[in-house]
Amino acid sequence: MAETASVEYEGTRMSEDSGRRPGRRVLQVVLLLGGTVAIAALVARLWRWLQTKLAVEERPGPSPIIHRDLRGLTDAEAEARHIEGQDNVVDFRPVRTRRDILRDNTLNIFNVSLVGVAVVQLLLGLYLDALISFGLVLVIIGLNVGRELLAIKRLQEVEQATKPQATVIRGGQIKAINPAEIVRGDLLVVGPGDQFPADGELFTEDTILVDQAMVAKGNGRVALQAGDLVYAGTFCVSGRAVYEAQKVGAETLLARVVADAPTAEAQLTPLEQTVDHVLRALLGCVAILLAVLVVSLLSL
Repeated sequence: MAETASVEYEGTRMSEDSGRRPGRRVLQVVLLLGGTVAIAALVARLWRWLQTKLAVEERPGPSPIIHRDLRGLTDAEAEARHIEGQDNVVDFRPVRTRRDILRDNTLNIFNVSLVGVAVVQLLLGLYLDALISFGLVLVIIGLNVGRELLAIKRLQEVEQATKPQATVIRGGQIKAINPAEIVRGDLLVVGPGDQFPADGELFTEDTILVDQAMVAKGNGRVALQAGDLVYAGTFCVSGRAVYEAQKVGAETLLARVVADAPTAEAQLTPLEQTVDHVLRALLGCVAILLAVLVVSLLSL
């Protein structure tokens, strides 16, 4: 009996141990995976921090090419030249003025046709219909003019928000200013990706690559050195340079090119041309009907 009980006890303990072992193994696997993930995350974080630190330490300064005693203009001299009008402000004429927008959205074939229909309705005694036609014309004009003016305002806000800053040397100090505040004689600093805000002569002794596609035909990428001329609207592709602004504002080559460029006229699509022809035919019918009504009224 004792041996039987001992065997049963051993069997029960083995079954309990065998039931506990899978749970322990699962717990051990979970702990091992968790520890591995934590260590990997810590190593990745340390690696990113090390890369960031090395990048900051190896990043070149804002103007390593300024190795000579370049003082530039003082703030007083720059202010005096700004008062004299030697600044970089360019007053480009907008593509469409408010008067152009109002005229194009008022005196078009569709509105004239609706006005003609309203006049015919008045002659026929359909006063309510004539009022609806006139009201429809006013609503269309208001919506089109308001939509275009709002679009122009939004574009101007985006342009102001994304306007780049120019780097200038004044009194031996490097500062960022609005490109419109540049005056003739300023020393400007440009680097890769920067746009030249004014025409001038390079001071740098190193070769820089400039993209002149804005003012020259074709690709326009040229290598320039000290003494070469650069133009507003071009971009520095590689290298860093200091140059003196000699022509600003409306004197720059880009401003003259834009001023001499012919104004592009809007071209109608084939569908718009078809609709325009239909509206012209409708306007002719309205004119004929109006003439018939006027003759019939005069003959009474």
